[in-house]
Amino acid sequence: MYIPVSNPARAKELSEKLYALSRPNPDPQDITKSLINWITHLVTGAVMADIPDGIRLPVAVASDPKILATLLQPFVDTGKITAADVKQVETKLIEDKGKSVLLTDLLPDFWLSQSQTYEQLKEAGWFPDPVQL
Repeated sequence: MYIPVSNPARAKELSEKLYALSRPNPDPQDITKSLINWITHLVTGAVMADIPDGIRLPVAVASDPKILATLLQPFVDTGKITAADVKQVETKLIEDKGKSVLLTDLLPDFWLSQSQTYEQLKEAGWFPDPVQL
């Protein structure tokens, strides 16, 4: 599933914060810093975060349940989600500390309603056809 993100910097921030939920105190030698990928439309510049089907996130006991709040606040400010939606994400993270959660269970309904499949994006021109050699 792909969800719209405002720009590559926000996609990177989302990916890093999701990763931080499972690794709140990473080893400085760790190479991995993010959880998910993102794509940018070649013509429009629009950005979509790539949420692999069925991806589970191990939520570390030491993780900060408010880590996603800053990412979600612009959606609250524009009325796309409510403060209650943000609180619901925080509550889910608190309840699931030390467990594994489906990443899609952390996404507010607004993001889920905006999601698209690979096939939908391909049809919309996100993935150019390979050049025939």
